[in-house]
Amino acid sequence: MPHHGSNTSSPNELIQNLQPKVAIISAGKNNIYGHPHDEVIKRYIENNVSIYRTDQSGLIRVYIDKKGFQVDAFLKEEQNVCYLIKTYYSQISLLIIYSIVIYISIKYYIKANEELKRFELERVY
Repeated sequence: MPHHGSNTSSPNELIQNLQPKVAIISAGKNNIYGHPHDEVIKRYIENNVSIYRTDQSGLIRVYIDKKGFQVDAFLKEEQNVCYLIKTYYSQISLLIIYSIVIYISIKYYIKANEELKRFELERVY
């Protein structure tokens, strides 16, 4: 990825014309320039490009042979663990939100049912 993924690099036209399968970003972790920038990452993702980042995965190796190429990230195990943790927390968050919605729905149903019974009793008497 050009210029460490700065916001002036990789216009959408360039990505669409080149049609890369993989982008490798060489950037230091927590660098003062904020590389890579989110909008550049988004452009590559929108164009279905796999992204490898040295700030997240450390050393990145590319193996090239007659059949094609393979990309190997040094810290892929830790990155996968982080991904699993993020996925776990997002699923837990959704579960909590769904639980709250169900709880409120049940409380509303019970209250509406009580009001309906009270209304029916008042109508009878």
